[in-house]
Amino acid sequence: VATFGLRVEEVALGADDPTDPWRHIKQANIDALRGQTDAQGREIRMVTIPEAEESCIIGEKFCRSYVNCYFVNGGVIMPEYGTPNDAIARDIFQSLFPTYRIRGVHIPNICHGGGGIHCITQQIPA
Repeated sequence: VATFGLRVEEVALGADDPTDPWRHIKQANIDALRGQTDAQGREIRMVTIPEAEESCIIGEKFCRSYVNCYFVNGGVIMPEYGTPNDAIARDIFQSLFPTYRIRGVHIPNICHGGGGIHCITQQIPA
């Protein structure tokens, strides 16, 4: 969830693909978030974003989520997979954050283990 001024956005994975084995879980997430408010009572606006196409998947553990991005000062670093949905995801992020610089990073070596850009920014315990 990202808060910018009085608008609260929730970017969730879309559940539009009827062949997606995870569709029911994605739809349950969307249903659970729909109509929710933040701590100040502001309605959360749901925006769905697709995943990269199945054609880019290599191996069993493969992250193809654009939601696995990272917000930095004045920008969003988003994953790119070399598929047409890269441009769709970029357009969605740019429409949600018009003053932010959206930068895509091709992540073939990261996504093979099931992680993405946000995953590699997290702390590693000692």
